[in-house]
Amino acid sequence: MALGNIRPFALVDLMLDAGDGGPDYFCGLDANVSHGGNTYLGGAGFMRLDPIEETEDTAAGARLQLAGASANISLALGVKTQGRKMVVRLALIDGTGALQVDDNVWTGLMDAATISDRLSNAIVTINAEHMLSIWDRPRPVRFTNAEQLKIQAGDLGLQYVEEMAEVNLVWPGKEFFF
Repeated sequence: MALGNIRPFALVDLMLDAGDGGPDYFCGLDANVSHGGNTYLGGAGFMRLDPIEETEDTAAGARLQLAGASANISLALGVKTQGRKMVVRLALIDGTGALQVDDNVWTGLMDAATISDRLSNAIVTINAEHMLSIWDRPRPVRFTNAEQLKIQAGDLGLQYVEEMAEVNLVWPGKEFFF
């Protein structure tokens, strides 16, 4: 297969809530592409995905820009994107027209969408943070009775946790051996 016959492009999943219209799928071609039961909207003219560079020490974020479509403006204004999953896949179509997809390229969580209003068109920018960078954040939730009661009122499953934290248990006891 000659390198000139291969056309790589990105498949981008914006995993929005069903109440917000459900997931949106974009691809870096001029035409729509189907993969995994989803139809990816051809966005070559209005979608731009900045290069994602990762090293062994850092997990880089991603930046997706959608330009010129009123539907994209409504996406930015009316939909909660922050904390939602964004998946980037690498795809290519070879000279025979066969679609090949690498499903494990980049996964992260989106930040709030921003709008840059320009004279000729508006650009919606969505920044996303890689899932690995989230691991370094401290988790404020603890396994205590108070935290459990915030989650589920009346649940007494953790009521003795604080008492048991400092208990010194020796098992089996010396009575077992006599």
